[in-house]
Amino acid sequence: MKSARIYAIAILLVALAVLLAVRLASLNAESKSDVKDVGIVFDPADLTDHPAIRAAIDQVFTEEGIPHEWISDGDVTLMDSRTLERRFSTLFLPDGLNGGLTADATQRIADYARGGGDVAIVYDAATRGEAGASPEARQFEAITGVRYGPPTGSQDSRYDRGALQFADEATALRWHVPPGKVDSTGVVTGYGYGRLVFPLASSSVIDAGATVVAHAGSDPVLSVRPLEGGGNALWCALPVGALAANGDELPLRLLAEGFVEDVGQMPHLVAAPGGVGALVFNWHVDGIIDVPGIELIMRDGIADRSVPDEIDVAAGPDENVLGDRQGFDACGRGEKLLREFAKFGSIGSHGGWDHNIYADDLMHGRLTPARVEDVVRENTDCLRRATGQPVTTYASPVGVHPQPMLTNVLDDLHMVAYYYTGDNGGPPELPFFADRLVSKTVWAVPVMPNGRLASLGEMGDSAVAPATVALWLGRTASFVETQRTIRLVYSHPHDLIEHPEYVPVLKGFVSRLASDSKLGGLQLLSLAQVASFMQRFSATDMRVTHAGLSYSVALDNPAGLERIAFAVPAAWGPQTLPASVRQVSQTNGWRVLAVTQDVTHVNMNFTRSAP
Repeated sequence: MKSARIYAIAILLVALAVLLAVRLASLNAESKSDVKDVGIVFDPADLTDHPAIRAAIDQVFTEEGIPHEWISDGDVTLMDSRTLERRFSTLFLPDGLNGGLTADATQRIADYARGGGDVAIVYDAATRGEAGASPEARQFEAITGVRYGPPTGSQDSRYDRGALQFADEATALRWHVPPGKVDSTGVVTGYGYGRLVFPLASSSVIDAGATVVAHAGSDPVLSVRPLEGGGNALWCALPVGALAANGDELPLRLLAEGFVEDVGQMPHLVAAPGGVGALVFNWHVDGIIDVPGIELIMRDGIADRSVPDEIDVAAGPDENVLGDRQGFDACGRGEKLLREFAKFGSIGSHGGWDHNIYADDLMHGRLTPARVEDVVRENTDCLRRATGQPVTTYASPVGVHPQPMLTNVLDDLHMVAYYYTGDNGGPPELPFFADRLVSKTVWAVPVMPNGRLASLGEMGDSAVAPATVALWLGRTASFVETQRTIRLVYSHPHDLIEHPEYVPVLKGFVSRLASDSKLGGLQLLSLAQVASFMQRFSATDMRVTHAGLSYSVALDNPAGLERIAFAVPAAWGPQTLPASVRQVSQTNGWRVLAVTQDVTHVNMNFTRSAP
């Protein structure tokens, strides 16, 4: 028996030795690798408890087009600072996955930052679950200039809740917060809610070199501190990974775009076809009330074939109660008008048959998934017969979209995209809800808010001045163009009848869209086009390699790369431009290039200007 135990122990030791040898060989290869990535650091023990945080972060980084690699804290300690600097443009330490970092890991990461690397410290890194309780956290305080926990001697909680307030609107915009997502004082807001309140880790500034970008009262929520070696250390008090895993991606995307891309200068794919910003202009047709508005839109030039719309229709004959005959009746009295309106865009399903009846039943849980599928199919089948168009997109009446049930139904119906009031102000996404990815193929396209409002009808009911609405629409278009992103705005045809003061505003906006589209500064897309692009975009592999001042970018996608774009720092000059690639723009510190041919592989070489 004793010899058997000794034999078993010997086998185990040999196995461990083999595993260690394999790991060391892998790390040796890493030390010689010429690949440049963003390194997302995690403690394997924490990962077991919070797998959804990793999944949500991975999804957002993929949708942002950022090349990234997950690296354990153990591997960080086995790499020297020079290897880390060679391999990673930024080390990103998300919430929930780094509470138990060792002294060796925190020291190595701090040395990496002092040596010129960029580091993002989020929420609870090196705190062992209690903000400020771990001596390892002092390593990060030394580079961020921010102390974990409340001020010394304070009885305040180590964790709290508060608003996310930027210094001003201009600062929020620099961090990629879209117009309408902050109020006049710089506080982040939400459609239907107004000022939003977030969970946060209490903290205080201990070094004047830390620039506070956003705060909650006296607590720094987002700050950046430049270091002498050229690196930058970011502090974020928000649990961005947990928020993304539970339906709020905005804070994580701010870090991905404002720090990882802009500060870290990480090359990335551009999430817009051809690298040109795109807008979805979405009309929701609720019922017979929209008939005069549709006639006005077509008569007064608001409908423009050069600016195609997304037109989502509740097709049933009733609206509020069965038999009221207040529905649009797309396969009856409304069919002729719908066919005319459909010439100006793409048709989608606005819920299931009767607008308000369906929304109310859905809101109060009176519809089983099978019944939801039946009435949505009835709606789409009618619209398909009436217009001859395929109907693969959806918008929930009154914004009622219970997750994940409704999206699962859309998946079963082979829908590809839906208008979404969640994550409002954001780009197209495959959202998480309650720690689970809702769908791998049905894309949510969030609505753009103007504070707590979104449609022209809501703005009219709140007496928002036409000039203010015009400014918001114009700033939204400018945001889409300069950020090279995709966003959605929506309204109802009847809004223009109830609030005719907005007719000139909308005519001017459509005129601008037509002009910008003609000049190539912006494009108008349907929800189906957005979904088709994003599905291919998220499957595109981007690989960045370097040697000295020479860099190479390779793109691969078996489904094709046409209209896939990528951005590199403007200081990178292309050595040659392949026939399949053209430069789109060079603005805001980025050189944007796009693939113009139906190829599956592209490789480009660049030379970076010496600093």
